[in-house]
Amino acid sequence: MPLHRVQRRYVGPLYTMPALKQHEHHVDTVVRKLVARLTAAFAGQVVVLDDWIHFYVLGKYCDRK
Repeated sequence: MPLHRVQRRYVGPLYTMPALKQHEHHVDTVVRKLVARLTAAFAGQVVVLDDWIHFYVLGKYCDRK
């Protein structure tokens, strides 16, 4: 079985609408933390966000609590 199909089978249910709605509050909280940290770190500067969004997704710069 191709790797992509296996990965999709395990991860796919996490991205259904009911699952996303269940975790919406947590996602909102983490996004607010990210915006606050980026605003504090780069106030008034022009920033390319592609790397920062990648770090955010990996959880390196946001609390997981």
